[in-house]
Amino acid sequence: MSVEAAQLHLDADSAIHNTLARIRAGVGRRLKLGLCFKFTRYGLCRDLAVPLEKPSAKIPITVPPLEDRDLAPLFSFDMTQCGPDEKGEVATQRKFVDQGARGGFVAIDQRSDTPCYVQWLFGVRDNKFI
Repeated sequence: MSVEAAQLHLDADSAIHNTLARIRAGVGRRLKLGLCFKFTRYGLCRDLAVPLEKPSAKIPITVPPLEDRDLAPLFSFDMTQCGPDEKGEVATQRKFVDQGARGGFVAIDQRSDTPCYVQWLFGVRDNKFI
């Protein structure tokens, strides 16, 4: 019985090389989260022909587009008191921003002028990024 090995030489710009690099990076990111990780995502849908009734917030907020100055208060804090779900969510959001996510809107608590929540809005142009 014999075994032969073939070495595949790829250009750094080839489609296969880029695909393999993307897969390798994705597997690495997933393994950093641990062997077992669960999260849930929700998508919302509404009838655009029906007028939207805006609920009032329990605290006074404004919702401007996300800016770089909003990132530190949202994602840079001591997480020692956070549970695994919160740590996973923050890690996912941080990675998302690091990879170049755009289209975020941030809720600013008007009482303290501090960002307290971020929500992403994506369009067709963002499909490749997602």
